[in-house]
Amino acid sequence: MNPFVLERTMKFVIIALLLAAGCLYFYQPDTSHNIPKVRIQTDKPIATTDRRFLSVALDTAQIVGSYFWDREGEMVGGRGKNKVPQLDLTDPELIRKARQLAPAYLRIGGSEGDAVYYNIDGNKRPEGYDSEFTTDKLVELNNFAKETGLKIFFTLNQGPSSWKDNQWVTDNHERLFEFIHQKGFDWTFELGNEVFAYWAVFGREFQPTEQQYADNFLKTKSLLNEYKLSPRLAGPASAYWPVIGEPLGFIFGSMEELLPKLGPKLDILTWHYYPTQSFRCPIAIRRMDKNDLITPDYLNEVSRWATEMKSLRDKHAPQSALWLGETGSAQCGGEPGISDRYINALWWIDQISQLAKLDHKVVIRQNLVRADYAMLNDNFQPRPDYYASLLWKRHMGRDVLSVNVDDSNENLRFYSHCAKKGHGAVLLAINISGQTNKFQLEDFNGKSTMNVLEPEDGLHGGTALVNGQTASVANTLRGDSPRPHTNKVYSLRPYSLNFIHLAGTFKACN
Repeated sequence: MNPFVLERTMKFVIIALLLAAGCLYFYQPDTSHNIPKVRIQTDKPIATTDRRFLSVALDTAQIVGSYFWDREGEMVGGRGKNKVPQLDLTDPELIRKARQLAPAYLRIGGSEGDAVYYNIDGNKRPEGYDSEFTTDKLVELNNFAKETGLKIFFTLNQGPSSWKDNQWVTDNHERLFEFIHQKGFDWTFELGNEVFAYWAVFGREFQPTEQQYADNFLKTKSLLNEYKLSPRLAGPASAYWPVIGEPLGFIFGSMEELLPKLGPKLDILTWHYYPTQSFRCPIAIRRMDKNDLITPDYLNEVSRWATEMKSLRDKHAPQSALWLGETGSAQCGGEPGISDRYINALWWIDQISQLAKLDHKVVIRQNLVRADYAMLNDNFQPRPDYYASLLWKRHMGRDVLSVNVDDSNENLRFYSHCAKKGHGAVLLAINISGQTNKFQLEDFNGKSTMNVLEPEDGLHGGTALVNGQTASVANTLRGDSPRPHTNKVYSLRPYSLNFIHLAGTFKACN
């Protein structure tokens, strides 16, 4: 090629490249079509929760002073190796913090519930029991419930200590029922804790069959009637593990085989679920990892099992209420540095939001205090998921609304309920990513305000902000400085929970 022509050609190419680079630098692409568009169906609710939907638990071991999870992490027979001191249920600070969660059920259960003796007569505790409920402690527990506005949901012993010669013996239960009737306690009962996993806690030889459990369940209902107590009975509190569901259910017992045997006699169907296992668990299908808890795959799995449970309930016991009777982010006491940090609040609120859509009337959080998965630390100070729970209680009503999202962004998750007060609705928008994300709300032209929970010191930090201020019980309950919003596009801060109150009157919420 002629050198002169080559030089001109090279100059032309260089100039063209520079112009293209400049255009790319200054060009601002229109990304509005990538913003998810959200529509709330406000003509009718898709589900309705119990007024005590968000509930909490204290382990029986904490109440009576027995085997529970500790920092060392050692465990024996499905429980912590060491005994813990009895929890003082008269502590004013504990009462104040628990009161803010009312209305709620307070479940008293866990593995210790199947190993406790009801010492109504002040006798020497028989062999085979690990601990005892004295009458003083039962009264203290009931007084705690009255002081806080919580309703006791009490797991009855169906474990090996209550069997003799391969027969379930109810003498001790009847003394408990007689005492509760005399005292006028208003409690709801559940029979057994994770009944089809007794093989893992107590040994294979102590695993009852589905028929044995069904017989014991019906006998318990008869006794509740006899002692003029609420005959509404829950069970079997079956454990579902991540990935596999009921562990070895095809060998040791399953919901699918039990429910036809109970049918219309079942009042409350309870099951348990943890998405991961903590470092304490000797067997782990999915060990807790700080980077995985709020990934969409982990979050979505609860709906898989909840849908299965709903299907079984609808087929065999449609009259029964469906409860997730125990849950936390990691089995065996929770995972330190994750279950007690801000990330747990995102997992918790997303999970209960899914379950509300799937006709779960109650979800019970394990637990209230003094464990890595507790809402309150050892000194009764709130962790971020306690504040998240207060926001849920303050804003989310009982009626659940359907939400449609087009051009979905997997980092944004949307749920809606009628508002707790008035005739408006609340859109719960959760951003599980570390970047700010936007969405557009369709078919709504009214006023809205946002109450936002976000991390104060990072996703794995221990503190949170409510509307830009360090979270406290007072400012969370008051809803200080909610953010008014006037247009259709909403911006969600990284790792934030956004309770967006939509003013107006909606047909489903009248």
